[in-house]
Amino acid sequence: MTIESYERDDAFAPDNAPVSAKPVDAEPDVPDEGAAKIGGIGDENAPARSRAQSRRGNRALIRRVAAKAKELAEAPAAHRAVLAELLGVRTDLAELTVAVMTDDGASLRSVRSVRDLITIRDAMEADPLSGALAIAELGRPGVRAVWSLLSTNGVDLPRTVPASDAKAAIVMARKVTDLDDGVLAELAAVGELARRR
Repeated sequence: MTIESYERDDAFAPDNAPVSAKPVDAEPDVPDEGAAKIGGIGDENAPARSRAQSRRGNRALIRRVAAKAKELAEAPAAHRAVLAELLGVRTDLAELTVAVMTDDGASLRSVRSVRDLITIRDAMEADPLSGALAIAELGRPGVRAVWSLLSTNGVDLPRTVPASDAKAAIVMARKVTDLDDGVLAELAAVGELARRR
């Protein structure tokens, strides 16, 4: 006997009439408001909150740019000139600030050469072999960048980097050792100016 043809076995039911079983309607799903708001879905305040976060981010960036512009303005003109040359821009304060805060890969390599030079000098003072190894670890692009930096700051070097990495390291090591402390301090100051912070 199937459910559809089920007959009520009730002696008191009139005519003992068959009764068709009807499926009970399931209770409709009620969406969980709390779950719907996870991740901002269904949250009426999400757009406003997103705008507020965006404004805070913009303010933080503007503060950093303003602080960098102030730092550059207060720096010696000679330092700004060296930094502008490294970044490949004019010494105009606005252009220099934008270049530092939106530095691309090529310019970043030039700025990093200042820090590499200081690392090499420190290594050379500890041990000449360590200095030569520090130069070799820069790789060809790094060696060329430091070589160019030394050349533009009055260090007497051949116009082109030797084809042999070992020879380039030996030549550069000698020149770095002879580098004037005042020049190194100036370049270190330029390297600090180039930091975005």
